[in-house]
Amino acid sequence: MMVLEKSAKKKVATRTAKKRVAGKRMAKKAAPAVQQKSPTQDAEKTFAQARIQLAKTRESEVTKAKKEAEKLQLQLSKTIERQKALQEKKAAAMQKASEKNTQAIKNQVERARLAVLDIGTKIKAMREEIKNARSAHNAAKAAHKKHLAMEKLLDKFERDWAKRTAAKPKATRRPRKKAVATPKTPSVTEASS
Repeated sequence: MMVLEKSAKKKVATRTAKKRVAGKRMAKKAAPAVQQKSPTQDAEKTFAQARIQLAKTRESEVTKAKKEAEKLQLQLSKTIERQKALQEKKAAAMQKASEKNTQAIKNQVERARLAVLDIGTKIKAMREEIKNARSAHNAAKAAHKKHLAMEKLLDKFERDWAKRTAAKPKATRRPRKKAVATPKTPSVTEASS
């Protein structure tokens, strides 16, 4: 009986020890799965994210500059319409002044003249702003175009590099062809004997 108990205990102990060893093996195998990040990998990841962010920023910059130029152009056209209306008012006031020369009409003509001058200076300033906005838009477009060209070249380089560094199958020599056995013709020396 004692022998049976000892062998049972030994089996249980062996199973437990095997489980412990197996657990350690599993733990050891699981550890390499968590790969340490190198600073180079982090830098490459950051660089890739920065490239994407730069592309988005360039696009939004172009869009903003275009919208700004269009907005200023719309404001300018409205201001020019207002200027035409004020010039018509001034012409009407001058027409009245030529018919009746009263102080009220003179004041009206003077106010109309000042309003036309004032709106003229505003139009000049707006044209200058439009010029600056258009040049900013053109500069943003050029920078975006350059960025796209650089990205295209970089992508092409990456593809070429991947092809160049890809594992190529080793060339295997094909077996030599065995010489075809040609029927022997009797040689001259053999024929003479």
